[in-house]
Amino acid sequence: MKKIYAFIFSILLLSSCKDVLKTISDLTNAENAEGLKSALNIGAQKAVGFLGVENGFLKNPAFKIPFPDQIQEIIPGIQGFPGVSNLLDQLDLGINRSAEDAVKDALPILANAIKGMTITDAAGILFGAEDAASQYLKKTSQAALIKALAPQIAQSLAKPLVGGMSTTKIWEQIATVYNGSIGMFTGSINVNLDKYVTEKALDALFVKIAEEEKKIRTDANSRVNSILDRVFRQLDKK
Repeated sequence: MKKIYAFIFSILLLSSCKDVLKTISDLTNAENAEGLKSALNIGAQKAVGFLGVENGFLKNPAFKIPFPDQIQEIIPGIQGFPGVSNLLDQLDLGINRSAEDAVKDALPILANAIKGMTITDAAGILFGAEDAASQYLKKTSQAALIKALAPQIAQSLAKPLVGGMSTTKIWEQIATVYNGSIGMFTGSINVNLDKYVTEKALDALFVKIAEEEKKIRTDANSRVNSILDRVFRQLDKK
């Protein structure tokens, strides 16, 4: 009798395992897409939480926003002018503070972009590179994200975040010094800080989202909901 019970139990166990494997392997494109979007939403939340705080950009070497090339090129010619060295320090601080300030409110923008994604080949993305979903988001949504984030960056650059002065005003003072001296002979300089900081801030967000995607792909403990578990468990069998 014990052998019969053991046989029946083994049959039931095997059947149950097959059902589980079937559930995992037979996920639809829509289910895989839902899992990928969930991963991106979690990545976006963590990216905003990491970067959208004081020193999120400024004190992180991997994400600190440097001066645009045009500004770096004029520094040797103007840093000896009275007060310019201090203005450059303030500009450096202001650019990064403005990015931190704007990014903290970027989550709804990212969430809308992720929600609106149409993923026709979810399995291809799922079984692709470790940042395939993040790259897909960047490819399909970058232009719209830049357009949506740009007004927040502009507002942040216009805020008096550094010593009671806005980053925009600090840059205007530096440009005035250059254009009134060296620029008279070499041509004036006019850097679009809004566009530059917007693009750099969004690049940083994509990098952090990709880092979180990789964690979800490789660490089961990072799969914090059932759809993530079901979708990304498929990768464990590779």
